[in-house]
Amino acid sequence: MDRFKNEGFVLSAFESFATKPLPRALPSNTTGNKRKMLNNNFDNNFKAASPPRSAVRVTREGYVYRTTPLRTPPALNVPDFVPARSLQHHNDGSGGVGNAGGDGGSGSRSLRELLIFGTDSRTEITDPAAQEPYSAIGQLISAYNATDDEAFLCSGTLVGTDAVLTAGHCVYGLDADTGEYAFMSAAIFNPSLIGDDAPFGTFPILYQTTFSEWTDSGAEDFNFDMAVLRLDVAPDTGRSAFDTIGYHMGVSKDACNMPAVKLSGYPGDKNSTMWASGTCSDINYSCGGGTAITNCDWVEGDSGSALFGDAGADTGTLAYGVVSHHTVPGGAGLTASTVSSGAWPDVYNSLTMMTADKYDDVYSWITSPLAELEQR
Repeated sequence: MDRFKNEGFVLSAFESFATKPLPRALPSNTTGNKRKMLNNNFDNNFKAASPPRSAVRVTREGYVYRTTPLRTPPALNVPDFVPARSLQHHNDGSGGVGNAGGDGGSGSRSLRELLIFGTDSRTEITDPAAQEPYSAIGQLISAYNATDDEAFLCSGTLVGTDAVLTAGHCVYGLDADTGEYAFMSAAIFNPSLIGDDAPFGTFPILYQTTFSEWTDSGAEDFNFDMAVLRLDVAPDTGRSAFDTIGYHMGVSKDACNMPAVKLSGYPGDKNSTMWASGTCSDINYSCGGGTAITNCDWVEGDSGSALFGDAGADTGTLAYGVVSHHTVPGGAGLTASTVSSGAWPDVYNSLTMMTADKYDDVYSWITSPLAELEQR
């Protein structure tokens, strides 16, 4: 009940996930999520009085926590950035080798159809494990229920010893099978994945935290389409993601002074291989805004990829936002995977950007000591 008390979270609900973390190959026999409220007075006591920046967290066991007005500030003397960090000797990945499923083909799907503009100029990162900052980028595989035979694919970036930055809709969204908004069940993170080869191993997710502005809006407030996942150690080695990879990217407090930025992730049309957009030359963003629009190329599966750039030798590569969704005139969906560059800016891809008010919480979610597991 008090697992996250020090961070200001209280237990509010339970999602009936399977009892085990999501395996590499998802079994069949789909069942829907069932939510059980553990405190019928939770909404009356807390929701209406929640602070402007409130949060929701779900564990792999299915326990849902919310912040309350009784919470303390997430951290004192929050720095202006989480710096990128390398071990003194970069690990070559030999300590953790494993395979991962989710190839973007039959039996898997991605979130949020996204777009290529004009000529497809994406380039493959053929050996991400050997290249910083690409070694910190990985594929997320999850489902609305861990007994589901259909996986959802997203991308994420290691930004701490055991923390992954991604999109909120990679944690919470509309389950098409049940027609209800729900959290996704336990997920796995495969850094530097190439096809079925996970050179650093596979890391289960312990818990996932996103903004309640995202969940309470019915997954439509894209200013808050952002989440942080905390990782368990690799089951085959017992080592953390950072100790295995030897590197993690940093996070900027805001995006007001971005350097040249780019995107790299796991597009669903490329069979679990990493592809980069190149420098994003067209970004429409105003300092302090929650979102930005761009015609930088990405597609479904890239959701959650970090918008990153080199902030200098003393700071390293920082993330400034995450891939969110695409927008077209009138909100209509597109059936084609490619649109003409002449459609810009009426058709564009959209990013959820880091802002100072969101950063305080994100920093806390990245750096807070891992809470002990549920006592069951």
